Amino acid sequence: MPVLSEALWETLRCSICLETCKEPYRLPCEHFYCRGPCLQGLLDSAQPTCPNCRRAFSRADVVPFRTLNNIMNLIETPQQNNQQGEVAICPICTRQVGAPLKWSAHFAELVCADCWSTGEVFRKSNVDEPIQTESSGGNRRSGILTAEQNNQQGKEAVCPCCRQKKPLYMSEIFVEPVCNECRMSGEVALELTINETKV
Repeated sequence: MPVLSEALWETLRCSICLETCKEPYRLPCEHFYCRGPCLQGLLDSAQPTCPNCRRAFSRADVVPFRTLNNIMNLIETPQQNNQQGEVAICPICTRQVGAPLKWSAHFAELVCADCWSTGEVFRKSNVDEPIQTESSGGNRRSGILTAEQNNQQGKEAVCPCCRQKKPLYMSEIFVEPVCNECRMSGEVALELTINETKV
């Protein structure tokens, strides 16, 4: 499957929610948006206008953008024949998964659902490097586990999030110890959530 550029993914994003457009609907001006809640929010106004070009439209002008929806389904759902028991291997975590792999803009390849979620957290926060956090202090439980804590006698353990064998760390976000990458992605997601609620 061809690798899609970030510029192409930008054109497939809803300009209201900034996500890949889900169930796209098209306006007369040819701009498109997610059916709900993005488009519904526009239709709730007395005289809706396109957020991109400010052209007025009515509820009757809005039509499903089936061609774009079909194209996006082809891009996001690789042609895997899971009905015959084929198993895909995620190139990031190297796990075998029965579900189809999904395109990740962050990793620029098809990945499993867990790696896709982690990639989305990084992509949305524009984080390329882990955020430096205090190692311990206040009520934070961060810090590397000892061999007694993870019962691995000094060996690496399998992270329950990404399924990779790495040293595990305690985190405020996750119930069980996770690897440093998953711990950082959880803390980034928490920071974003806290910042959004303050605004």
